Amino acid sequence: MKVTLKDIQDKFDALDSAVQSRESVAEYATQAMEADDAGSLEMEKAFSDKIWKAIVYLSGVDLQDEPNIYLHTPSDFVEARRGLGI
Repeated sequence: MKVTLKDIQDKFDALDSAVQSRESVAEYATQAMEADDAGSLEMEKAFSDKIWKAIVYLSGVDLQDEPNIYLHTPSDFVEARRGLGI
């Protein structure tokens, strides 16, 4: 699996605009983590640290405190993206 910085930016954009569900974005990130475990994850070398940190963050965007109440708010996505420099 190959993940570029553009792919990560697109996932954050999809969350921001609700084009993709939190669950589908988290599933994508989880697949990337599984690919890393299997030794088949390819990331842009220049951005691999940012990409990996974003993958870890995105893998949890579907977590809920209570049924139908998400741990992360849309403003959290903006702050995380800014903090990651993406």
